[in-house]
Amino acid sequence: MRDTTRPGCLGALLALLRIKPRSTSTHVYRLRDDFLSPAESSFLRTLLAICGDGVLVCPKVNLADLVYAPRREGQFAAWNRINRKHLDFVLCDMDSLRPRLAIELDDKSHSRQDRRERDDFVDGVLESCGLPLLRVPARRAYNPAELREAIARAWSGMPISAAQVERSHAERRCERCGGLMELRSSSRGQFWGCTNYPRCRHTLPA
Repeated sequence: MRDTTRPGCLGALLALLRIKPRSTSTHVYRLRDDFLSPAESSFLRTLLAICGDGVLVCPKVNLADLVYAPRREGQFAAWNRINRKHLDFVLCDMDSLRPRLAIELDDKSHSRQDRRERDDFVDGVLESCGLPLLRVPARRAYNPAELREAIARAWSGMPISAAQVERSHAERRCERCGGLMELRSSSRGQFWGCTNYPRCRHTLPA
């Protein structure tokens, strides 16, 4: 019986020359290192820090997975208009998994005509479905207290624990200059930084 555990002459030669054999896979896909953009990653970390246990945060939600068109003439055309559009974040009630609030991060690209038309369409779709939409300007970092208040205004009855509210208020002011503190990210992880940087370099651990 042939020993299939040995690499054979060709395998030994390739190993000696440190040449990896070509993959026989027909797929050309590769795994992304960055599932979210830096702005989306920073925003998601802030959301997770301020949302209570009763909130499920879902990033990059396909609009066609969130809403649908009833069966009638023109259904496919209606579905096709929403199929390739996605929302940056959707907040759901943890118990029922029912969507409660959609959030869009608006960067400079949203000032283009095609993006404005796309935004108007998405706004109209969500309004017709009764799902609130909160638009937030894209930034490198976000102030948790301000974001929590904006979300609470858009989603009345948002579940958030008393401990999280107390923490948010306790950390919103810099101990040195009195400025607002915001959650930031670095290669070493998350930290609280003063919004008056670089004039004030005060930080706190997250």
